[in-house]
Amino acid sequence: MAFKADEISRIIKEQIKDYDSGVVVSEVDPGTGAARAGLRGTSWDANGRLILGDVIQAVEGDGVSNLGELSTVLDRYDADDEVMVTILRDGQTREVTIRLF
Repeated sequence: MAFKADEISRIIKEQIKDYDSGVVVSEVDPGTGAARAGLRGTSWDANGRLILGDVIQAVEGDGVSNLGELSTVLDRYDADDEVMVTILRDGQTREVTIRLF
């Protein structure tokens, strides 16, 4: 089975016109702080179209543009800390509070 990463990038850019940076949520584990906060992962609809998950743009006001930056920011916190996460969902910026595990 083969895939093209540039096709996914193109699809993502078409779906979120205001996209400038962030980390796309691909999956949310049930029972986690992210699930309880309502974070949405990426999925596919019945017609095979991509339904983009939330895009994490910042944690406690610190911008994140890639997985490395997200990891660095989250390393500052301990398990059971609550953090305010800025996400882009359906073209709108929202803030959600997530308890870390």
